[in-house]
Amino acid sequence: MIKPYYDYAGITIYHGDCLEIMPQLEPVDLVITSPPYNIKTGKGGAWNVEDWYEDDKPELEYQAEQIYALNLMAKLTNCVCYNHKIRQRENLAIHPLEWILKTNLKLFQEIIWNRKSTHNHCGNYFWPIDERIYILVRNPIVVERRDYTTIWTFNFEQSAYHCAPFPKTLPMRLLKAISCDSVLDPFMGSGTTLVAAKQLNRKAIGIEIEEKYVEIAIKRLQQEVIPFTEQKNRMQNIGSDTDKQESLIK
Repeated sequence: MIKPYYDYAGITIYHGDCLEIMPQLEPVDLVITSPPYNIKTGKGGAWNVEDWYEDDKPELEYQAEQIYALNLMAKLTNCVCYNHKIRQRENLAIHPLEWILKTNLKLFQEIIWNRKSTHNHCGNYFWPIDERIYILVRNPIVVERRDYTTIWTFNFEQSAYHCAPFPKTLPMRLLKAISCDSVLDPFMGSGTTLVAAKQLNRKAIGIEIEEKYVEIAIKRLQQEVIPFTEQKNRMQNIGSDTDKQESLIK
């Protein structure tokens, strides 16, 4: 059994290739993930940013890898929330459903994430400001927050942690809407899904192939945030102690 890189307070992180690690994991209640998009990033790529993933595989190889990854996820859970987008390659649109429908998962619902902006500026087509969140299942589920619509509008995140993180709002909504005690993110990045899970008292597992992002995720998780009610109680206790001290002085 593979040894965790980090394991504390219900949060476990593995450093390595998720295709090799997922077969060794126990089942979870939910998967929330966003894989690299294969959009020619990285040194010498479309954006020429050295800190980004090398993300330029032959498209058919990339799609076959995603099918394999999704099928591994399907063995671990009944529900996968999969964030991806329609991409342009060689002046043609490639829709994620081209490979999603070839997996062992069924499409339960598609959510459009309106990012309101984009860094994909190109004169050949309209600027894409949307991404997709695919809720994929083996068996139908019941969502608990049916007040949400199928269009989610919130800004993408610019972060010092990671080249392309999704905002914490995204996994937070999914964790609140879909009943679960444990969640897996096999393409963890800087750990946003795990941070959201920690705040909502869910157990979480993350897998990340780049060690620098594993370290960043651990640092984020170690930044304890005191809940408002706890903080209020502490302030009240401080005030009470101060009153006692003043009464003794008098």
